[in-house]
Amino acid sequence: AFFYSSVHFGLLEQEEAMRDPNRLNYLVMNVMQPAEAQATLTSAYTPDAVRACVREQVLESKSSGAQARREKILDWLRANVPVGFREGEPDDERREAWVFEKCHDDQYVLRDQALN
Repeated sequence: AFFYSSVHFGLLEQEEAMRDPNRLNYLVMNVMQPAEAQATLTSAYTPDAVRACVREQVLESKSSGAQARREKILDWLRANVPVGFREGEPDDERREAWVFEKCHDDQYVLRDQALN
């Protein structure tokens, strides 16, 4: 909890950790230096690194549960079609066009822009 309350990624865990009544005690005890941790993590978790991780561990994985995670990504993309995309077309057609024409390339590989 202290980690998430100290390093700012805008995560739900971070918001929950801010309510940890002991978090200031950790800071006073110098358990970690939040600024150093954030700098290290920010430099390690670049958008390219995160996309590579998602591709390797979800999109290209054959592990148990990977297909369900891939389907969740596609469900999220379907639920977040931009306003104005193919305006006036039926919702089902808009969603499928968004997912399969804009979010994937000709080889049916998810584009980097879709993973951002």
